[in-house]
Amino acid sequence: MAAGHLRAYFDQPLELSRYLAAERLVLNSGLSGEQRAKVVVEIAKAMIAGRDALNADTGNGSNGDPGDSRP
Repeated sequence: MAAGHLRAYFDQPLELSRYLAAERLVLNSGLSGEQRAKVVVEIAKAMIAGRDALNADTGNGSNGDPGDSRP
């Protein structure tokens, strides 16, 4: 349990950098305002869902690292 909290603490800056990179890509993509709004909504949903949604999508029950056996 404590190891999971510690890992989440160190993973958070990486997750934030991914969201910021996605935001930059959307802003510089040349999408219309409506398209950009749809993408931003999906990014926001991903942020709210967090890592649990990612784990469910990968179907491996871990944090996505092959060597990690955490549920």
